[in-house]
Amino acid sequence: MVFFAKVGANMSFQNVYSASFNENMIFPFYKRATAIGICNLIARGVTVAAPMVAELPRPWPAGLLVAFSII
Repeated sequence: MVFFAKVGANMSFQNVYSASFNENMIFPFYKRATAIGICNLIARGVTVAAPMVAELPRPWPAGLLVAFSII
């Protein structure tokens, strides 16, 4: 389950990243650098929080992973 969630997150990141440069409706040209920077900031924050989530009691890490994957 964790493997499929990780693969799905990586695939969605690649799709959004490539679509942001191909389609002006997602991130307008004049706001693209700021939008990509904000997305990277959020991704880095989640990466920093991952070890703390891994230390939570047993059902919480899997539940949070599923919840973030759905979001």
